[in-house]
Amino acid sequence: MRRLAIAIIKERNVDSDVLIQWMAVLRRGFPPGPDPFTVPPGYIVNARNGVTELALQNRDWDDFLWVDSDMLFAPDFGQRIMELTASRYWQSPKGGVIVGCYYDRRPPFENQLFTAKGDPDTEGIFFLQADVWMPLLAEAEQRYLRKQPADLIPVAGGGTGIMLIRRDVIERLAAKKGTPRIYEAKRPSEAMRQKFDREGKPITMWTEDINFCLEVNRLLGVQVMGDTDLRFSAGHMGSDRVGHEHWKAAHMVFHDGKLELPAGFELRTIERVSTPAPTG
Repeated sequence: MRRLAIAIIKERNVDSDVLIQWMAVLRRGFPPGPDPFTVPPGYIVNARNGVTELALQNRDWDDFLWVDSDMLFAPDFGQRIMELTASRYWQSPKGGVIVGCYYDRRPPFENQLFTAKGDPDTEGIFFLQADVWMPLLAEAEQRYLRKQPADLIPVAGGGTGIMLIRRDVIERLAAKKGTPRIYEAKRPSEAMRQKFDREGKPITMWTEDINFCLEVNRLLGVQVMGDTDLRFSAGHMGSDRVGHEHWKAAHMVFHDGKLELPAGFELRTIERVSTPAPTG
């Protein structure tokens, strides 16, 4: 069985109720439980690198799971992780990074899975649009009710709110960059900045999680995948638990007694990768 390292950073701008819950569960189920260490308060990128550097000093894990301290998961979250790490994708040379679905806490509660339209360094990346995500979400909900695994989809990146990484991907990226400090927030290229300025969408920085996804693809050839399975998603805790229903309400209209996409939108399909549950 593969061994999982769980990395959680408590940010000063979020409540720590969920982090406290994680600590309690791990200490009861796997005594003595986690041994948290403290990094100096400040920049989130420094904290991510500090945690990763500490983890790489230990050989007792195979896969690395980033979860934010304000993410509330389904009870069968762990079962889905075992399915993912047993999948053909996870064992392939181009595999090793899977991001889960969660939503921004602010309207319109955008899905934190991103797609590219051309070269991300010049064209940028974009939220999965409703015409793509709606059919995927509907099928994922049906599969969850039937206790069937849902599919993976190729994405340009996602957030470290839920990100599963195979150990060798972290080690190879660190070797390629020549430093264990593999997380960096970077300024976009001048071409992309000018393009987005013209479109009235100013962008000042690639966040460290998006930049990580772009770098493992560009430097290592790893295809980042997004998991559509509801078990590898989370409610984003704020003044409310933001989840799938919030996103639907912000992107659909009520018409003829049912929710549907606004006029002019057509549902589209996207290439998927199945993740059958392990047998036996």
